Amino acid sequence: MANRHATQGANERPEREAEAGRPKVNMATSDSTGNLPQHPPAGQETRAGTTAHEQAEATLRQSEADLAEAQRVAKLGNWRLDLATNVVRCSRELYRIFDIEEHSFGGTFEAFLGCIHPDDRSRVLQANAEARAGGKPFELEYRVVTRTGQLKTVREIGYAVKDAAGKTVGLFGTAQDITERKRADEALQQTNVRLQVILEASPLPIISVDAEGRIESWNQAAERVFGWSASESIGHLCPGVPPQEMEDYLAMVRRAMRGEPSLGLVRYRRKNGGSPLFCSISAAPQRNAQGQAIGVTIILEDITERKRMEDTLREREELMRVLTENANDLIRLHDVEGRSIYASPSVGRLYGRLPSFMFEFAHPEDIESCLLWWKQVVAGGSQRLKWRVRDRSGNWRWLETSASRIRFRGEPHVLTVCRDVTDQRQAEEALRESQQLLELVLATLPVGVAVTNRTGDILLVNAASKRIWGNVIVSGPERRAQSKGFWHDSGKRIAPADWASVHALSEGRTSLNELIDIETYDGQRKTILNSSAPIRTPGGVIVGAVIVNEDVTAQVRAQDALRESETKFRVLANGTASAIAIYQGDHYRYVNPAFQAMTGYSEAELLGMNFWDVAHPEFRELVRTRGLARQRGNHPPVRYEFKILAKSGEERWLDFTDGVIEFQGRPAALGTALDVTERKLAEESLRQLSGRLLQLQDEERRRLARELHDSTAQKLAVLLLRLRRLAAQASALEAGARESLAECHTLAEQCANEVRTFAYLLHPPLLEELGLAGAVRDYADGFTQRSGVRVDLEVSSNLERLPREKELALFRVLQESLANVHRHSGSKTVSIRLTQSDSAIRLEVKDTGRGLELKNGPASGEKQPSKLGVGIAGMRERLRQLGGRLELESGPLGTTVRASLPLDPPGGEHADDKNPDSRRS
Repeated sequence: MANRHATQGANERPEREAEAGRPKVNMATSDSTGNLPQHPPAGQETRAGTTAHEQAEATLRQSEADLAEAQRVAKLGNWRLDLATNVVRCSRELYRIFDIEEHSFGGTFEAFLGCIHPDDRSRVLQANAEARAGGKPFELEYRVVTRTGQLKTVREIGYAVKDAAGKTVGLFGTAQDITERKRADEALQQTNVRLQVILEASPLPIISVDAEGRIESWNQAAERVFGWSASESIGHLCPGVPPQEMEDYLAMVRRAMRGEPSLGLVRYRRKNGGSPLFCSISAAPQRNAQGQAIGVTIILEDITERKRMEDTLREREELMRVLTENANDLIRLHDVEGRSIYASPSVGRLYGRLPSFMFEFAHPEDIESCLLWWKQVVAGGSQRLKWRVRDRSGNWRWLETSASRIRFRGEPHVLTVCRDVTDQRQAEEALRESQQLLELVLATLPVGVAVTNRTGDILLVNAASKRIWGNVIVSGPERRAQSKGFWHDSGKRIAPADWASVHALSEGRTSLNELIDIETYDGQRKTILNSSAPIRTPGGVIVGAVIVNEDVTAQVRAQDALRESETKFRVLANGTASAIAIYQGDHYRYVNPAFQAMTGYSEAELLGMNFWDVAHPEFRELVRTRGLARQRGNHPPVRYEFKILAKSGEERWLDFTDGVIEFQGRPAALGTALDVTERKLAEESLRQLSGRLLQLQDEERRRLARELHDSTAQKLAVLLLRLRRLAAQASALEAGARESLAECHTLAEQCANEVRTFAYLLHPPLLEELGLAGAVRDYADGFTQRSGVRVDLEVSSNLERLPREKELALFRVLQESLANVHRHSGSKTVSIRLTQSDSAIRLEVKDTGRGLELKNGPASGEKQPSKLGVGIAGMRERLRQLGGRLELESGPLGTTVRASLPLDPPGGEHADDKNPDSRRS
């Protein structure tokens, strides 16, 4: 067995050495798929052991072929120099980079040197010579002169290609156009490392051991891999097994002797000298003719390089993943039909999802040009496309796209790189719009703008400047002498050397808003604001001036008129007897003498106070709220009354009216006030008198009702009895007498009914007997019978007895309201609601007839009919005397009357009035 392995190793060595002498990569001679040539098998016995390694190499070759094609898209070329023939073989991309016609290129090293800039040839020759002589790789940058004389910068990496004996037989290199991209050198170096790994071979050591694990045979591959000769190894345990791995090694041998082979075990070993070694180990038993295990054959595959290549591949793939995931450019791979094969994460970030087709999100107007461009790319053309796409937010964005036709997994595909140039296009568009806007602004600007050079000549002037100066613009030094200007404050003429533009040019001074009067070239008088500033270079040198003129003739005249108007206002306000004040924000800004006299405060004191400070405490919040609201543009009552507290402590009533004005450019309020203290005192006396009159009226109604009930009604009853007796004896009378008797009886009955009704209306007896609830129900029934108006009545079940005055007041409100419904509204229905809460009792009467025209009372602000009668005023006064309130609402759909009275607390001053017996006593 040992001899057989040794013989096999001797036979395989020449073949492996010959294979080691082959060029590892030749970009010019690779097949159309981009795959590298395959190595022939090393022998039938080692085929199973090398399968995993070949698969790794195939994967690496495919990955490198794809990477090489991607480098072609990145303007990367390669060349190979055969030293024996002096022939240089170049990729197509290299021809394009060097701007060389392939059919006319000599293909020699000298022809190649002819393309290099003369100043750089010595460095190239030196690097080339060092590579030929000592196999030293080189990396350098140099310039290339194209046929049109254009200079390009190229970064070149090269190394020597050696045969099995270590002799340099050629040079291989890559060249990249870094005129536009100088960042590819690092990626190129890493790619060369990967190519170098792919070019290395992986021979297989094969050894035989006995049942104890001692070596019986040790082939040359094992010698080369581990570094121990066969004589040093045979008869001993495997020297490449570290002490910590020895038990695992012996266990593998024992399993194999039991008939349990091991396949592809990855274990750590070491070389002679201690160098680490990773191996893929397979072990199987050796059997004699009788089938007995007599030893173990171990095949080791040195996977150190493969493992290193796999680690490198993972690093490269991770680098490519990181680059693509973090790149802003959109990198996509498509088949020739445009279907998406791969897309970088930036594509999803733009669209919100991965498109299935190249132009899925294209603008409809760009589809036709995009499809034409795609056909050209598929046919082998390479050009840029600018088109619009809709992003995830629905906005249109501009993309600039470059594409290349490549082969991926043996099939043609298209690799595209898209860059979002929306911001660039928007910036360009914004610049154009800015220039157009500047021209438009200068043309439409209401102020005049002029630009002069260092000597004062006009270089630019807009239309407004011409209009201001009478459509004539004088240039040159004589302009200042011919321009007539006068200082607005003094009227003194401006000297030629005093114009603002002269100071800007001579002193670098900036002058702003000089108010001057001018006489234009067509003889008009105007007032302008004149400004001028120097124009400087980045170094600070004055090269001109800009002049801005604003025509403020109308404003100045308006200000003069305003000052005159304010003077007249002060004369008028100071002389009137009405109190006048202007307040702005929280404070007074003006008070006339009458206002000072009314409040007792001086002008200085009032100007330092809030405008509501003079109001009586119970009115201050009202005055503050309405005053601030009016300044904000709201619409509180224009006229109302309130009390003030004069400086002396005296209370006075004001009839106050205010409105919004503009004072010194800001909103303010102007208020006028009349002292109505005497009127308010008279009104209070009148109210007291009215209350007493209403009380007397009720007493008189009660007396009349009692007299009618106790006297007249009784007499009418006696009269009716006697007329009935006469009617019983009427048969003895003549026909005419009987007819007269019947008429008298009828009239007597009508009089009796009318007297009872009149007495009931004057003072309903049920109000004292049953209380307000019973009286309301009875009166509602009677109202329906008398008027034919349907009544919808709702009375709270928890209604309590009230003091006599309150029950009577609410009943009189009901009487007056129903009378108005019957006489004025024309409503067919009326609703009555009598309710009680914890603090008040409320009566509501609502009809659906013609409404009333209401207005706010000038003093109270309460709504009342525009034509005020006695009834509503009486109702309001009755309720006011008892601390209540009357509210009216009216519109096209009817009128609502609401009356409310506060309830007396238990044990109050009117508690005894709730007992009807006490009222009758």
